[in-house]
Amino acid sequence: LETLKRAAGPVAITAVRVNHPRGLKAAHIGIAMGARGTDVAREASQLVLLDDDFASLVVAVRTGRRIYDNLQRALAYILGIHLPIVGLTILPIVFGWPLILMPIHIAFLHLVIDPPCSVVFEAEPEQPDIMRRPPRALDERLFGRRVLIPSMSLGTSLTTVLVATFAVAHYGGFGDDAARTITFITLVLANIALILATRPGRGLSNPALRWVSVGAIAFLIVAIAVPAARSVFRFHPIHLDDLVLSAAACAVVVATFLAVRRWVSRRATVPG
Repeated sequence: LETLKRAAGPVAITAVRVNHPRGLKAAHIGIAMGARGTDVAREASQLVLLDDDFASLVVAVRTGRRIYDNLQRALAYILGIHLPIVGLTILPIVFGWPLILMPIHIAFLHLVIDPPCSVVFEAEPEQPDIMRRPPRALDERLFGRRVLIPSMSLGTSLTTVLVATFAVAHYGGFGDDAARTITFITLVLANIALILATRPGRGLSNPALRWVSVGAIAFLIVAIAVPAARSVFRFHPIHLDDLVLSAAACAVVVATFLAVRRWVSRRATVPG
């Protein structure tokens, strides 16, 4: 068993009898049969198969890999999207600019950010190649380099683009409310674009994502188009060129995120 563990990596053993606990404990994952297995075997195992059907193991592995992937996506998204919120809150104080994000803006953003974390990523289906992947390394962390680097690059690039957008509008004579509006639109659109970027090739196939995207854009339109709401948010009426600027900024952020993630994936597959 020890030779197999050194040669093949993670090893799982299934057992039912009273003389199997030693092997169950020595394996990385000991699996006991719930119906036919002895009490000794069940107590020594890490996993108990209730229906004694080996096909359930395949389903369990597939489900576990899907949950693991979705947790990594959610963690990367949470860190990446909160960095610009922190930056847009602190940097105006440092540079002596007017406030970009006020309490009502942060409350609005959490209506857009929280559903993806708790609903959208949870409902993500499995990747087509999920069962063709080799097992993860035993020392691989849930929030390791492959997640941390793209997430930090995402947050840093988004913060840089948003600050640059506000600075151009602020010093370009647009006015404080107009600069705040353009920056906020860019942040909301980038939020939706980056959710899509974490699930390439799937578009809006996730029903939860469709509802979140439509709801975020609808609330944003109301906040800008309705005079009473626009006054509360301290926004300014926008023009087509403002939307083009916001869309271009989103494209830069998404392109940076995808490039860094591709680079990290290639580095992870290089031997040694």
